[in-house]
Amino acid sequence: FLFGRGVMDNKFELSMVVTTLMRLEREGFVPERDIVLALSGDEETTMTQRVNVIGVGMTKFFKPGDPNGKDYPQMGADAVRLALQDAGVDYSEIQQAWTGYVYGDSCSGHRAIYEVGQTGIPIFNVNSNCSTGSSALFAARQAVASGAIDVALVLGWYLQSGRHTFQ
Repeated sequence: FLFGRGVMDNKFELSMVVTTLMRLEREGFVPERDIVLALSGDEETTMTQRVNVIGVGMTKFFKPGDPNGKDYPQMGADAVRLALQDAGVDYSEIQQAWTGYVYGDSCSGHRAIYEVGQTGIPIFNVNSNCSTGSSALFAARQAVASGAIDVALVLGWYLQSGRHTFQ
């Protein structure tokens, strides 16, 4: 059980620290002393590692009911492939995916990312209405800035009524 408060909660910061410790354990690291975690501070300003957006992909917008429109999983996969190509990054290098969407099913992010491939990475679904896109991007930035991962993927869309529309 993790408890925190704030814009993104300190639960996320703690989960990144625990993820890093678990990775060290898998790699055979054995500490000479006990490890005690004490987390504090302003989560929006304490991570100072520079994080860059290195690739962008965007698909065509479709109006609801457009017979030529695609469903969100295919449009998401197209956008991901374009972003990976723009970044010069192979999909196998992605360590976590953060998906932001409004009016989608609870695991819509998984559905869209699985269209590109299933590599076993964690996929986080973010839905916070008007701040969904920025929340997903902020969470991915925290994961990279904390040192828990090196490469994250962020995908976002908005579904309107009628046929799914990817924006």
